[in-house]
Amino acid sequence: MPARKVFGIGFQKTGTTTLGVIFDKLGYRVAGYDAFRQFAARDQLTREEVEAHALEVAKGVDAVKDSPWPILYKSLDRAFTGSKFIHVTRAPETWIRSAVKDFGSEPNALREVIYGSRFPVGNEEAWLERYTR
Repeated sequence: MPARKVFGIGFQKTGTTTLGVIFDKLGYRVAGYDAFRQFAARDQLTREEVEAHALEVAKGVDAVKDSPWPILYKSLDRAFTGSKFIHVTRAPETWIRSAVKDFGSEPNALREVIYGSRFPVGNEEAWLERYTR
């Protein structure tokens, strides 16, 4: 097991799949969006529920990538002292095009917690504001 946890805190569509492959090749046990898939179709979901689940998931792995990790970096830093963070980014205009193409208007409760709406179509400004913040 690696000595420190490594948290990939880039938003979806910023190279997080590649980051996960790198972690895997380095021998890290990796968690990503799949650990949260059960939340996607829920009618109601709170940030507190997501955060509690994320902290439990993080205990059992060496590295994380994808969503919802970017919005939880402060809690992760407090819970896992000495951990490392990798923030991957992409140009905002290409990021939102990719998000719209991949997620469209398919509702997802986890995305609502992250971006304030369940899908990017029609909500591009709000998604971009969250991404850049």
